[in-house]
Amino acid sequence: MIFGVAANFLPHKGIEFIFELAMCLKSTPGWEIHWVGGDPKNLRKKLQQKSKELGLDRKLIFHGFCENMDSFYESIDCLIHPAQYEPFGIVLIEAMSHGIPILSTKTNGGMEVLSEIDDGYWLVELNGVVPMAKKIERLINMREELEVIGKKFQERFKKEYLFSNSMEEMEKFFSDVLFWHKK
Repeated sequence: MIFGVAANFLPHKGIEFIFELAMCLKSTPGWEIHWVGGDPKNLRKKLQQKSKELGLDRKLIFHGFCENMDSFYESIDCLIHPAQYEPFGIVLIEAMSHGIPILSTKTNGGMEVLSEIDDGYWLVELNGVVPMAKKIERLINMREELEVIGKKFQERFKKEYLFSNSMEEMEKFFSDVLFWHKK
């Protein structure tokens, strides 16, 4: 099962969280985590080296900047959002638009975007490495159901973030304002 992370290689994006998570999952078969993102602090080579030193280089792969995010989302089964600070996660919305389930830390962005979907499963505490590892193990065993689960995420995207819906809401708002202004 392919899990993805889409974030710049920066500490607050959850680098240590991902290493701890991978160590928790090390003896669990059937998973890989692929991380795509920019490298503003030149950390990628160090992350690759650490991955190799820990024996995770076949499980935890740091790709660098991704030109085609659509193909990235098409290549993963689930997005992991390990950020330790995130005011609003655009990658969460991108993944949702592709029907990708998301496991996220409880940052402001994660809670805002996933609030209506979360049933206690998709969000973990900021230090929730072990709970997330257990959730990943469970997801590995229910891979066939992920497409159906992903549809739930895609429906949330369509309801809350699809531009045409936003335009309809804005039109309604301004029509209401104009109506009340004319009175």
